[in-house]
Amino acid sequence: MRATLATILRFASGRSPSSDQDGLGQSLWQDLRFLIRFSRYRRRSIIWVKPSDNESRLFDNHPLIGRFGDQTAWVSKNDDLLWVIRERDWWGWPDLPHYAVFALKGNVIWVATDFNTFPSRWNFPQP
Repeated sequence: MRATLATILRFASGRSPSSDQDGLGQSLWQDLRFLIRFSRYRRRSIIWVKPSDNESRLFDNHPLIGRFGDQTAWVSKNDDLLWVIRERDWWGWPDLPHYAVFALKGNVIWVATDFNTFPSRWNFPQP
């Protein structure tokens, strides 16, 4: 019982040996915090724009963000956060969801999660 509890605590705190295997290396608590923050921002109005060529290159070549998704689809600046939506070419079961979203506050990842459908409050320019 003690060993099981110690293993659970080690995993939750991000000190498990496999925590770096998921790409971000976040702990369970950080993952939950990302989901809570994302659920808050799903309810807010965010205006998205297509990324410039420089922004696309920046995120496509980013050592961490570039690994999630195949191309940068949308960007936004909202509440001192730089938001990035990365789109995947292959998605759906059993693959990952269609989009990965990141919110950066400076060099710190504030939100990182996957999703399939855009929140209704998010606004995109008409083609």
